[in-house]
Amino acid sequence: MVPLKSLLSAGCVLCLLLSGCSQPSQTPSPGTAASDSANTSSQPTSTPGVGNVIGGNDFAPIPGDAVDEEARGKLRITYNGNESSVHYITSVDQLPAYEELKEYDEDYFQDHALVVVTESVSSGSVDVEIDSIRQTDTGNQVVLYHSAPGDDQAGTADMATWLLWAEVDAGIEGTWTVSNPALSSDAVKY
Repeated sequence: MVPLKSLLSAGCVLCLLLSGCSQPSQTPSPGTAASDSANTSSQPTSTPGVGNVIGGNDFAPIPGDAVDEEARGKLRITYNGNESSVHYITSVDQLPAYEELKEYDEDYFQDHALVVVTESVSSGSVDVEIDSIRQTDTGNQVVLYHSAPGDDQAGTADMATWLLWAEVDAGIEGTWTVSNPALSSDAVKY
């Protein structure tokens, strides 16, 4: 007779394999943490493009001003439903309440602003970055880069939301939108 402990262990391994969870073959880079508490650094993250770009229409070369790696940050936050939003922040009192954004004080906002994006994806394994910002006839668009794990890496089936930010000039006029959200928003428009 097979011991109960062995059956439970085998069942756990089988569940992990069937759900697609496995140990990645590479060490994750900063900014690609597996949990909300694991990623508390506001340091710039790795360059987009590691892995496979998701979807043919999800990302295409779009004219715009590329955002320097040193001028952006990322933090995984609690997933509370699909979100895709952008806010142009011009003062400290408009900042979301995250420790990673506390370095932006009144002195910073004298000559600068922040573009803050909240973006949900279907897997915590999907890397999201702000690629560029472009001005159009109707306003300003933030172009995101979404990439899945490489062929030699395993993905996860957990929903995730990322808080992304980019340092920009003050005084940019017009409305703001995310040009290529990964998911439809759960917000209902009336």
